[in-house]
Amino acid sequence: MASTKQGIYYQDDYSLVADVPNDMKKMAESVDTELEKDRTRLTKNESYIKNIQEKDSAQDTNIETLTQRLTEKDNQIAELEDKVSDLNNNQICGKASGEYVHLVDSAKMNCEIAVCGNSKQETRKGYNLLKNTATTQTIYGVTFTVNEDGTVTVNGTSTDHTVYMINNNVSLLAGEYTISGCPGDGTNKYRINFWKRDWSDICTEIGNGKQITLSEDIENAKVGITIYKGVTVNNLVFKPMIVAGTQNKEYEPYGAMPSLEFESPIESVEGSANVKVWNKNIFDKDNANILNASIGSSISAGNYGIISFASTARTLYIKCKSDTVYSISRKAGTRFIVGSTTEIPKKGEVCSKIIIDNTATNITYATEENDKYLLVYYYLSTSDTLTEQEILDSIQIEEGTATDYIAHEEQNYTIDIQEEMLEGDYFDLENGKEVHNWQKIESYNGEEITTEYKSTTGELSTGATVYYKLAEPRKLDLTENQTQQLQALAKAKTYKNITNITTDTIAVLDVDYKKDLETIINNMQALILAE
Repeated sequence: MASTKQGIYYQDDYSLVADVPNDMKKMAESVDTELEKDRTRLTKNESYIKNIQEKDSAQDTNIETLTQRLTEKDNQIAELEDKVSDLNNNQICGKASGEYVHLVDSAKMNCEIAVCGNSKQETRKGYNLLKNTATTQTIYGVTFTVNEDGTVTVNGTSTDHTVYMINNNVSLLAGEYTISGCPGDGTNKYRINFWKRDWSDICTEIGNGKQITLSEDIENAKVGITIYKGVTVNNLVFKPMIVAGTQNKEYEPYGAMPSLEFESPIESVEGSANVKVWNKNIFDKDNANILNASIGSSISAGNYGIISFASTARTLYIKCKSDTVYSISRKAGTRFIVGSTTEIPKKGEVCSKIIIDNTATNITYATEENDKYLLVYYYLSTSDTLTEQEILDSIQIEEGTATDYIAHEEQNYTIDIQEEMLEGDYFDLENGKEVHNWQKIESYNGEEITTEYKSTTGELSTGATVYYKLAEPRKLDLTENQTQQLQALAKAKTYKNITNITTDTIAVLDVDYKKDLETIINNMQALILAE
């Protein structure tokens, strides 16, 4: 609008006089409309804000409720931890140590297993004065095989009076001696002869040893094995030995070990140790070592057997302890033979002994001094009603008396080793260290050693491998992998009643475990009732 002397007009149009009151009314109405819109929007915003406030309030309530529940759970967990702590504190604890730990009263709970160093060295006292200087040969149809330990295995039928010389140059001082080594009763069949230089008899040994007294020193005497004409021998093992004194002793090869003449390597724990924790059934059917072989074809209980291959027979073997009684159980209905050997069985190997039983569901078997592997033979034929898998599924091998069958269970842990570990060496997980108490000299060359030592020759001789004790232990930082491995081992559990723990090394295992109270009570009751 524009103002002139004549009145108020609309801008740029003086022909139209402005209607101010009406325009003001329209403006007011427009303002009222906008205000109403603002009030509507405000009302909506207030409602939205109220809704948010209500939701916030509900959320606060939920958070408070959840916080209360979490607090209750924390309290329950704390109570449970207290109860577990009380249970552990009141639990009867046990300790065991060895290369192979066999627990008979363990609870199904966590245990502590420490993997420690160890060393071994083949030794012999040197009381066998007879050195076997012979070589393997066949004489008059009889084959004499010289074994690594100086024993002689004899096979064949003698077509004539057969003499096999063991040593042609034996020298002894005057005194009492015992000659031994003839197997069983050799009367009129075979013997060990001891002759003077002129072939005159000093003594004849036909079994159980022979005591002699030499009134003077002798030189260039002779020792040999005699097989009578027409006699057939099968894997007959002679163990020729001369010992000072009148006491029969167990056979050992000639010469002391370790010594300058007979060095003996020192075995330690190195590389890695695979720790296995298993229940009473030590036969793992899913990882069985099975040979397509039988323990001979014409053998009887108590006789020696030979591993021979056969298409319808199987022999499984597992690592075992020496001088230990085992029970081997299986379903009836198949031929059942148990034996043992010193090494992994192979064709032609002689078992230390065997037991045959075609009817019983279990056999009790005692391993011998040097046995390392337990053998179980089973025969498959068209008349068998069991499949091979059913036979394997039913086998249980356990230490001691046979008990009810349970499936084999095991836990496996691997521990890496940075440097070889001997006695007293150990892992310190808490402080992150691999602790060593020994230092190694690969080839001794006069170094001064004033502490305890081990030597491949038994003494500080030039060229020997020597380990000597340190005044202060060396501590190596655990690797990240070792830390994780030891943490995993810390979670190992024992099984109820029977738990076996071993490694694939000679490591010593120190085990702290919880005893099963039910087993302890039952054993005590059994003792009381037995009185």
